[in-house]
Amino acid sequence: MKIDAHGALHDGLGQYATQGHAAAGYDLAGPYNAVVVVPSFGDPEYDRQLGEVIATALTPVRGVPAALSASSAPPRDTPEHAAWLERRAAAARTRDAAADAQDAADRLLNDRFGSLDQAVVHLGESVAARAETHAGITASQVRDGWLARQQAAKEAYEAAQADLDALLASDAHTAEHLSANAAWQQARENARHRYGVYERSEEVDRLQDRARQASDRTDPAWQAFAAAQDRLDAAREQVTNDPAVRAAREEDARTMRAQSERERPLREAVSEAHTEVWRVEAGRDTQTLKDLRALADGYTRAVGEVRDLGGAIELHARSHKTAVAAFGEAMRVFPADWVAASNQRTAITGAPVAKLSKTRAHYTDHRTHKTKQRVQESGIWTGQTTAEVHGLAIGADTKTVYADWEWIGENDPERAKRYRPATEPMWRRKEYEVADYWATQDLPDGVPPRGRGWEQFEDKERGHTYWRRPKYRMQTVETEAAPEITTNDGAAHAAGLSGTFATCVHESSHRFESTVPGIMAVEAEFVRRRATTEDGLAPLRPLYAGRSRAEVARDGGFVSKYVGKEYTSGHREVLSVGMESIFAGEYGGLVGVAGRAPDLEHRAFVLGALAGIGPRTEHRHHTR
Repeated sequence: MKIDAHGALHDGLGQYATQGHAAAGYDLAGPYNAVVVVPSFGDPEYDRQLGEVIATALTPVRGVPAALSASSAPPRDTPEHAAWLERRAAAARTRDAAADAQDAADRLLNDRFGSLDQAVVHLGESVAARAETHAGITASQVRDGWLARQQAAKEAYEAAQADLDALLASDAHTAEHLSANAAWQQARENARHRYGVYERSEEVDRLQDRARQASDRTDPAWQAFAAAQDRLDAAREQVTNDPAVRAAREEDARTMRAQSERERPLREAVSEAHTEVWRVEAGRDTQTLKDLRALADGYTRAVGEVRDLGGAIELHARSHKTAVAAFGEAMRVFPADWVAASNQRTAITGAPVAKLSKTRAHYTDHRTHKTKQRVQESGIWTGQTTAEVHGLAIGADTKTVYADWEWIGENDPERAKRYRPATEPMWRRKEYEVADYWATQDLPDGVPPRGRGWEQFEDKERGHTYWRRPKYRMQTVETEAAPEITTNDGAAHAAGLSGTFATCVHESSHRFESTVPGIMAVEAEFVRRRATTEDGLAPLRPLYAGRSRAEVARDGGFVSKYVGKEYTSGHREVLSVGMESIFAGEYGGLVGVAGRAPDLEHRAFVLGALAGIGPRTEHRHHTR
């Protein structure tokens, strides 16, 4: 893409460039015209200019401000009305110019790249090329290195297993133990003959049949059998304690330990090699983590050359401190303009409430947040019947062991809230829990039951003193509608990252879908294009077999079916999954490690979105 002295792009962006540069603040009549700038693919200037075109095509055109609507017009035939007409006309011209620029940008991008999402992908490919240069490693090199380590790990495991198998199969390894074991077996056999084990065993078998016919254990047959069994047990004990047998058994154990000691290092090597195979296959080996982090840092640097990154995202005061810190860390990979757009949205919807979750993390634009307070169980009682049943005096407070009755006066807000006249009997009943034991007996020595909050109450009518304490319940005292964003802890898939980083980046992407114009529209185009084949658009199918169709997705050949998920709200998973992949190493970083297929187009889409989508609040100019 070339730019001549008048800012015209030679590759098909045409006349839009002049308008775009003027809107961006370039002084086309100044020194800029004296220099011919020729940005090329992979150049930050190329990315900035294309990003501005994309942003113009996707940013909604604002209408005439409400302050300039017909209903707000000053009286006719006044100087104020004339000035108002001039401002209204100027606002309309600005609106029309913005609409013309948006239409021109949209046509140019579609003519040049085929669709807006392909323009975003093209921009992302330019950013990715520069990012790999910054990282000192390419996506293909990361994948090739991982494949080589995977093969090496498998070969090392097979070699370790072969060494162990060879040792186990060798005669020299087993001969000593087999010989010692045979000597032990022979020593036991000799001792059995020497101590008459076999003869006594035959005697027991012979007497056992007679013992079974005995009526009880006092029968001589049974006693003869028991005596024979005792002699057999004694003979077996002599065999066990025979010095020759003991010596042979200890020698057998010694040779077995020696054999195990020879096997131990090889078995440990097999175990470690097997673990390393799993570690490499999962992309958790040290080198893969380093490579993915190098790429992530390269992406951050390359996008940062196009637009500012980072900023402090506004979160609700209800937010959990740890969650606030976690989401703050994630902001470093997002454009500052996106963060500013989120903060501007808080004036309308309120700031998101950030929470820690032990379950599936999520983002939602609207959630009712409740503030609950521990209050004493109470109720409102009205009417003459209430007074009669409970023995209450009109206009007076009454205390009983299970409740305190407070008269609600004519100026009490509760009476006004319920639209009750001042003459109607009305009490507030505050309830108490009464200790079971002390409810029927006098209080001994002033010792309260276990627990907190117990107080003494003297029932003068019954002549007893009781222990009681207020009954409490949780009551909602305040409700507030605000967005909610949650995160949870997990394993880091890129070196030097916290366990919450991937989830925070994912859920923050959903927040920006709601606050940055254009993201969801381009995501929808990307999924539609990827999910369209010669047979047409792939149908929506349930993500999880046997579960509700509430979660459905289209098959677009993504790294995970989850990427093709569609929500009724218009949200997608293209940006969110892509962000956690390229910056936190999830899903193999989209470069094809950890058993995942590479999806460099998805990577380019994410980088192009970061570089191009969203309003520009500040432009950095570079002169070459």
